[in-house]
Amino acid sequence: MKRWISGKLPVLAFAITISSSTLSQTINKPVIDSAAIANWPVLEQPPKVSNDGKYIMYSVGKIVLDYSSSQSYQYVIQAINGKWKKEIAPVSFSVFSKDSKQAAWLSGDTLSFLPLGTSKLEQITAVTTCITAEENPGEWLAYQVKDKPNRWILRNLVSGKVFTYDGVQQASFSKPGNAFIIQSVASNKQSLAYISLPGGKPLDIWPANKTGEKQQLLQHSLDGSGTQLVFTTRDTTQSIPSYSIWYWKIGMLEPTLKVNNQSPGLEKGWVISPSTPSFSLDGRYVQFNLDTPSKRLTPDPSMVSLDVYHYQDKVIQSYQLQQRYQPPTIRAFTSTRPGSGVHTILRNEESYCAYPATGDFVVIKHDESGDRHWLQEHADSSIATYWLVSLASGQRKPLDVKGLNFFYFSPDGKHLVYFTSGGKNYNYELLDYNLVSGNITTLSKNLPAGWLDQDYEFEIKNVKKRNVAVPVIGWIDSSKYLLVHDNYDIWRIALGEHGEVTNLTNGYGRSHKIKLRLLGGMFNAAPVMLDKNNDAILCAYNTVNKYNGFFSMNLSKKSDPQLLSTGPWTIYRKSKNNQLQIIDFHNLGDDMQPVKAVEKKVWVVIKESWADFPNYYSTRDFKTFSQLTFFQPEKNYNWLTAELVSFPQVDGTTSQGILYKPENFDSTKKYPIIIHYYQQLTQRLFDYAMPKFIISTIDIASFVSKGYLVFTPDIYIEQRRPAYGAYNAVEGAANFLAGLPFVDSTKMGINGHSVGGFFTNYIVTHSTRFAAAIEGAGTSNWLSSALQPTISGESRLTSHEDWVKATMWEKPGIYLENSAVLRADKITTPLLIFHSKDDSGSPFPQALELFTAMRRLNKPVWILQYDGQNHGNNDRKASIDYTKRFNQFFDHFLMGAPAPRWLKEGIPAHLKQVIDGLDTVE
Repeated sequence: MKRWISGKLPVLAFAITISSSTLSQTINKPVIDSAAIANWPVLEQPPKVSNDGKYIMYSVGKIVLDYSSSQSYQYVIQAINGKWKKEIAPVSFSVFSKDSKQAAWLSGDTLSFLPLGTSKLEQITAVTTCITAEENPGEWLAYQVKDKPNRWILRNLVSGKVFTYDGVQQASFSKPGNAFIIQSVASNKQSLAYISLPGGKPLDIWPANKTGEKQQLLQHSLDGSGTQLVFTTRDTTQSIPSYSIWYWKIGMLEPTLKVNNQSPGLEKGWVISPSTPSFSLDGRYVQFNLDTPSKRLTPDPSMVSLDVYHYQDKVIQSYQLQQRYQPPTIRAFTSTRPGSGVHTILRNEESYCAYPATGDFVVIKHDESGDRHWLQEHADSSIATYWLVSLASGQRKPLDVKGLNFFYFSPDGKHLVYFTSGGKNYNYELLDYNLVSGNITTLSKNLPAGWLDQDYEFEIKNVKKRNVAVPVIGWIDSSKYLLVHDNYDIWRIALGEHGEVTNLTNGYGRSHKIKLRLLGGMFNAAPVMLDKNNDAILCAYNTVNKYNGFFSMNLSKKSDPQLLSTGPWTIYRKSKNNQLQIIDFHNLGDDMQPVKAVEKKVWVVIKESWADFPNYYSTRDFKTFSQLTFFQPEKNYNWLTAELVSFPQVDGTTSQGILYKPENFDSTKKYPIIIHYYQQLTQRLFDYAMPKFIISTIDIASFVSKGYLVFTPDIYIEQRRPAYGAYNAVEGAANFLAGLPFVDSTKMGINGHSVGGFFTNYIVTHSTRFAAAIEGAGTSNWLSSALQPTISGESRLTSHEDWVKATMWEKPGIYLENSAVLRADKITTPLLIFHSKDDSGSPFPQALELFTAMRRLNKPVWILQYDGQNHGNNDRKASIDYTKRFNQFFDHFLMGAPAPRWLKEGIPAHLKQVIDGLDTVE
């Protein structure tokens, strides 16, 4: 079995790469073409790991569009020690048994059971549906068969016990799998039964008495423990729908009526909604919606058809016109205790900000700003207000909060921790609201000013702005300590008046420019509980050399974290939700979080580099990694190398970029080069460049394979001059690259999409260096772009004003400078514009404006507009076509290939879908 040992083998691996690259100059490998892309394997994430950590299940697919879009062609179950493996057809359902002794899966209509490590396959055919419990999936399994669609069969994967239930309309497991609920119909009578597991005997809940004969049973919901149930019924004796909510728990002989339209506390004019009620996370409260009875709104054809735009509309009329009207609803709660009244918690224009795992309070934001961003929470003139609301009484208390925020309830529900910003620098403070005493304590008073602000390190700030607070990531000793991170390190803060602050990582991250994050992190309502007696695992990203790795951290005292492994690879950087606060997280990729076995310290990860396909590995300590899959399609083609390069920008400052070269690179030759950019891309240095059909931007792998160099520079964004930041980097990179002996300075192209398309438009109006440019879905006129609605009618002012922190009336020069259309006469670069009429992000008129200007000036410009596509081509046929034209365009201008007909002559409208124009013209 192949093993990676930190600190040793990476050096050897690099030496092997250099050797094979040198050797490949004498070996003629094929280039990556469309056929290769269509057959490139993809590991569909995440895998499943048996509870004992000895087996793994995963799906293998082929690329449909790119790495995120694949079609499964194989499912694999294998032993982590490599001694056993089973390959099967694609599945729609799979699960390991709780005792890790067998696997079950549904492939087509065949349900299979296989004792792990054997070939003793048991199969059941004509199966239509298969389900299991959400939190304990390996004990019970339930399925339906075709010939008896109302029959559900319940099977225990450990004991083999089987129960059969007929006449079932709906069936579901409780979250922990300790109960199975069936809703049935027999002789036109509805029933609801609770089946306690492992017993298997149905306990009838509804109808419990004659009342049920007058009620139609609707939806039901279980609490998190699987011991309480609520359901909705409709009174069939009334012509106007009237709904009731019923409650039942284990031990009750029959359900009790919990809420109806006559219940005390129900607001006048509001009635119970037919939507499904649910429990609070701790099961102590029932929550449900209330509707207002409203007459059907029917347009009068005798009235004039008129749209009235009003300057005080909460949402601009153009957006309202494209949305289906939704009558207002409010959210109400009642306690599960007998005799509890109803309390309205969430009203119109309100949303939850925090919801406790246990406790009696929620945090609500009231915000009537609609799409008026100048009144939203991040603005100085914000009208948003925050409230602490009691679930027990409905009482509201205002919270003095400013800025973009996070709220967190402690695990015991007795503390509310939140941030607020204010003052000239808008630095965030961390506060502790003791919900028992009512005292509010500033916890961050011992932290350096500004260290709780998320720092976007590639943004050059010309003006002060409200940042976003860093998140709380976990708790130690229940509610005694909380953990937060700054840009680099992990801090422990004690709740209460003393607020003791400890930098658990001892400033190691900041001093070494390594971003440290908890491997597990908290981005939902359930708190992450940590034991102070156990070390925590941290994932790490080195912002200097881009290495990825892991450390362990002592939770009880301040100390340097202990290195477990680090190297030139990508495993996990905590990229989701931008928890690294690094650079351009949109282009970091969504790394797969390590998958842990429930009962053992065994994790399965994906490990990749620019030289190695992203394969599965297992680890027990994050020091050594054992390879589980061995895909290496890149070895069959002329692949690539990647290196980090520093270069001077136009203004003399330094930036970095990745230079991709073909595997058969020859330093004595001159290569055409394409500079591709978005905002920041060097974090992808050790990412595998998965080949793809072009949805929006260049496929680096195939272009490098056929003889291009590709360079992806980091862009430092100036708030007041965003496009200049791109010019500063791209032109600077081009000047640097032109001086390299193996770069053909006369054959340099550029490509960017969306924001990158906007940058491209600006660059070609300020530079004469480039021989060709492709821009996708970019803005060309910042004035009209800011004022044009999207195709769904939404206002676009927010994105423009938020970026430059000024309106067009305050700083008209900014909007003019960023409008490429006003400098169209300066363009010397042939420009291909890729933009769709149905683009929901950037209006298509932005493409037409620049095209019209360049056409008037007789400058070479083309538009490719694909019907039915959005901000990129999400249709395989359109994507393959764009891939061909993208290649033809650059091949013609940068490699001297003959021009295709569409490029030389165009395609007249009357020949649309008659000819494709892909043939070349002499």
